[in-house]
Parts: sequence; C-alpha cells; structure tokens
Amino acid sequence: MGIAFDDGAADALITAANSADEVLRDEGGFLYGAVEQAVQDFNGGYGRLFRDACAIRSDDRGKLAGVLAALAEDVGEAKHRAQQEKARQKNMEAWQQRDNIRKQHLLSGDIAEASVTVATMVLDPMPESTPVPAPAVSAVFSPRDRPRFAGGPGTGTTSADPDKLRGFASVSRTATNTLNSHSVAVRNAWSSFTASCSWVTIETESFVAGFERLLAANAADADWIEQVATAFETAGSGSIEDSMLNRLFIQYAAPNQVGLNDIGTMSAAQLKVWLGNGGTARLRELLTQPALDPVATATWWSGLGHSVEPATGKVTVGEEQHLLIGALPDVIGNLNGVTATARDLANRKKLLQMHDYLKKYRNEHGGDVDEGSQEGMVNKIWESLYDSEGKEKTDRLDPSAVRQLISFVPYGLKQGSDTGYGASISVGDLDAAKHISYQIPGLDTTIDHDMASKTKQAYDQRAEQRDLAVPNGIDPARLAVVAWIGVEPAKDLGVFSNDQAKVVGAALRNDVTGVNAVHQNLDNTAMITAVGHSMGSLGVMEAAKAGLPVDNLVLVGDVGAPDNVSSVNNLHLNPGGTVYRGTYTVDYTSVIGHGAGWYRKYTTDPGFGAVTFGTDGFTAPDGTIEPPTKTHDGQTGGKDGIYGYFDKSTESSINQAKISLGLDDQLTNATR
Repeated sequence: MGIAFDDGAADALITAANSADEVLRDEGGFLYGAVEQAVQDFNGGYGRLFRDACAIRSDDRGKLAGVLAALAEDVGEAKHRAQQEKARQKNMEAWQQRDNIRKQHLLSGDIAEASVTVATMVLDPMPESTPVPAPAVSAVFSPRDRPRFAGGPGTGTTSADPDKLRGFASVSRTATNTLNSHSVAVRNAWSSFTASCSWVTIETESFVAGFERLLAANAADADWIEQVATAFETAGSGSIEDSMLNRLFIQYAAPNQVGLNDIGTMSAAQLKVWLGNGGTARLRELLTQPALDPVATATWWSGLGHSVEPATGKVTVGEEQHLLIGALPDVIGNLNGVTATARDLANRKKLLQMHDYLKKYRNEHGGDVDEGSQEGMVNKIWESLYDSEGKEKTDRLDPSAVRQLISFVPYGLKQGSDTGYGASISVGDLDAAKHISYQIPGLDTTIDHDMASKTKQAYDQRAEQRDLAVPNGIDPARLAVVAWIGVEPAKDLGVFSNDQAKVVGAALRNDVTGVNAVHQNLDNTAMITAVGHSMGSLGVMEAAKAGLPVDNLVLVGDVGAPDNVSSVNNLHLNPGGTVYRGTYTVDYTSVIGHGAGWYRKYTTDPGFGAVTFGTDGFTAPDGTIEPPTKTHDGQTGGKDGIYGYFDKSTESSINQAKISLGLDDQLTNATR
C-alpha cells in the first residue's frame, strides 16, 4: 500500500530551513555596525524613514526565522509520523500474509494442524489497523511594507553623511546575497518536499514568496539609501530640504500619499515604478472624482509633457502621458482636459481590445449581433475608423482629415456611465483646429446604428468648409468637425420630454469646456460652433442655458426652445456669440416637434432673435445650384432628388460651413 513520503526530501527541507533560520538570526549582528554608523548623522524626515525601515527589517527577519524553525519542527514530526505509518503498514501486511496461511490450514481438514493453527492465532493477534493521522504543515510569512517617502508639507530638512550611507548599502547587499542562496535552497527543498511527500497536508503556505519579497525589500532599501547618498553628493551639502527629497523619491510613495500634482513631478521611470506598486488604482480614484475641473485637468495634463509643432499645431504625446494611457485607457480617453490626440490613442486602445475580444467570441459562438448591444456599438465605431482589413481610414487627397475617437463609453446605462452609451469622432485634428464644429444629432440616434453615417456627415461638412476655406484665406488643414454622440439622445416617446436633452446638454457643455481648456494650454484659439439637429437642438440649447463656451449656436430643423428659453437672451455663449436657425419651408416634422412638448416656444417667432439662414435652395451668380432641403433627415445622398439638412453642396450645408468659418456676411437668404 505505502504512503507518499520521502525521508530524504524531508531531511533536505529540515536542513535548508534550519540553515536559513540560523543565518537570519545572525544577520542582525552582521548589520549592527553599519546601521549604527549610518544613523549617527542621518537625521530629519528621511533619517526617520531609515530607522523605521531597519526596525521593520529586524522584525520581519525574526518572524521569518521563527516560521522556518517551526517548519523544520513540523516536518520532523511529519517524518516521525510517516515512519510510524510505514511501520504499521509493514506489520499489517506481514500479519495478513500469516493470517492467510492460517486460514488455509483451517480449511485443509487436518484436525491436528488446525489445532496448532488456532493456538498460533491466539498468540499472533492483528496489529493496529487504524492509520496514523496524516500531519498538516502550515508556514505563513509576508514582510511588511517599508516607507521610503516622507511626504507631508516637506518643510523640514534631512542631514546625512553619504559615505556612511553607502557603507550601509554595501554591507546590506552582502547580507542579502548570503540570504539569497539560502532562499533558493529553501525554495528548491520545499518544491521537492511537496512533490514527494503528498501524504502530508499543506494547509497554508506563503513563506517561500514572503522570503523572496523580504530579500527584494532589502535590495530596494540598499538602492534607496544609495540614491539618498547620491542626492547629498549632488547637492554638495550635508543637509537637504525634505521637499527636494520628496520630489526625488515620489515613486516610493504609498498610493494614498500621491495627488495629481505629485504625479506631474514624476519622471517616466518614477511613474512606471509607482504605477506598478499599486498607483494605478489611486490614479483611477484621482481622475474619476466628481466635478473634476477640466481647466485644472488640462493644466495638469499639459504639465506631464507633450510637444506641439508650431506650424501645424500637431500634438505629440509625451512619455509620461503614454504611461498613463497604457495604465487607464478607459479613463484618459474620456477625461475632459486631456488633448484629443491622447484621448484618441487611449480610446483606440480600449476599442481594439474590445473589438478583438468580441470578434473572437462571435467566431466561436456564431449567431447575429443583437440590436443595441455593446457588441453592435463597438463594431459600428470600428467601421467608422478602420477599413475591412483593419487599416485606419485616411483620405489620400486630404491627409488632414484624420479621425480621432475623442470619447468612448462602451457601457450600458448604470454600468459605468450615468448617461449610457456614448462615443464621439472628430474628423480633423481637434487639438490643432482653428475652426471646430460639433454636430449633435436628433431623436432615435444610436451608436450601433448611426455612428458610421454621422461620421460621414461630419466628413462631408468638413469638406464643405475646406472648399470655402482657401478662397477666404483660412488654413484648410486646421478644421475639425465632431460627430458628437457623447450621450445618445431621446428615443421614441422621449420626443414628448426635454429630460434627455438636459442630460445631453450637460455632457456637451463639459466636453466643449474641456476642449477650450486644452486649447488654452496649447496656446491655440479656435472658433467653436455647436450644431443641433432636430431634438439635438434642444440639447444644445439646454447646454447654453447654463453657459456653453461656443461662438455660434446653430439650430437645424429645430423642434422649438426648451423651458425657460423665450429668446436668444436666455442662451449664454461666448461674448459676441450668435444663435442661428435654419428650417426648410414645409418641415412638418419640425412643426410637430414644436407642439410635441406643448410648451416649446417657436424659434421662428420674431421676438426669439435668432439669425435665420436659407435652406430652400440657392442659385449663385455663377449659376451654381445649391439644392434645397426637402426632408427632415440629416443626409439622404440626394436620392430621388430629395436632400437632407447635411447633404454636401446643399444651401443648408454650405450656410452651416460659412457660419463655422466666421463667414456670416456670406450667408444666403439670411434674415437678421
């Protein structure tokens, strides 16, 4: 029968554990002189940290030594029990053989032999049949964290003798190297023991990894002390302000000791260490706190370091910024105050991860993509940015028509976002743009159904603006039109309410405020226009009620004004901002929309005060025809001679482009 227990493996573990125990207990004496020398002149905030670290190290090695000693005893006891069980099984096996022979004699029919057999049975009873209980071994150890960052206001000073600090580091490394060989021996012996002594129950074990972490902490202490010594040598003084040392050792800070401004002081190397030591969770906490100010965020993000090409306004993301994007793409990609270039990188990273995962899932499970699902949303955004071969969509004739995924919230309502699904794509570099247009769509627009078509609509409007830019002395490369579905608008019977428009308005205001803050930090000035179509017009007006930092507000096929808006005086734009509106003559959907809320004021009323631009068609002096809008839809492609408000080359689309470029004086069929 036998049991799985190798005496040799047990002896090897006992020897390794006892040897490591002895060396650990001797380390204190070995380090004592170096520690005493170092602390003579090491005072102040960082001197206290050193003393604390030495105390923790002493306490931890004592605990580990105790764990190893107990382990050796437990394994010794396990060996003793294993020997008892092996002997019991051996005795039982031998007795069983004798008993079988006796049973054969009893069945032989020889009365004399049977009598002798009965007598031997009395003299040879069955040995112990109850197995020796398998022992349990437990060895738990985890070292404590050692503080290496003083933090606080940094108003104190630290003094030290760098030579003595380096002396400690040298002795510490020698001790650690010695222990390292014992750690390896213990690890190997433990591995062999668990593989060949499975009869023993292993209840809880963490001492092997804990031993290795203890040595890693010792090595980190030596590195840290040498860095402190270098700081004093570089300063050429025996005393340094704690604030300066805090900047040098910010990567050692506990996550809760670090704020956004602290992150801004880290080098890329420091930031990488901090993120790897639990900083990612703290970063998420800092960047998702309620009411985070986009202006402050823009200043902070800019301080992390990026470069800007003066001639083109193109932003190149810095190394520290790349690290944060890699750590939290879902947060950075939707953080107002972060450059569009960085947000695009972050959102594409998240999009690629989700698209690859969902594509693999669909290939493995088959079936159709559900309407309105997260998968449908991801696929539609993908189609807006990449071709069938997975290459980024570009315009060979217009390289400046880049596409930037400036927001991407791939979660359902109450699953990561208070507003549900959301995504926005800018056609044109939003950071570099001198003219920016936001297009806010109407009723029933969804990401998974409309993102690609709304991106095309933005592309066509940018092309419209580009055609007008050159003859009017405007840089055609620095234009951006945003297909904005940062929040999906109302659906179905939501037409009878302004509730979702208020959500849309708040989100739009935050986004535009963020872009303005980014531009201020980039020293770039842009004319910004918000264009609301149908129910989207309610969203832009809701945003403007509380203040929307745009220069132009354009209402296209609007469905009336929201509550508390009786004139443009109730809409608050940038100083000198203008409200425009355009609706074709028989847009009954727009008329019905005005009545849908019953209380919505007609923007056509003379007292409302908006500048009306033409949408019913125009023939230019050179004979060029700008087709009229004949449907409430955004784009139809001119099917059957019917054009929507955003179809390229229509009077409506051209007038919108003129407004966005500041060419108000060139509007056709305008009423002021």
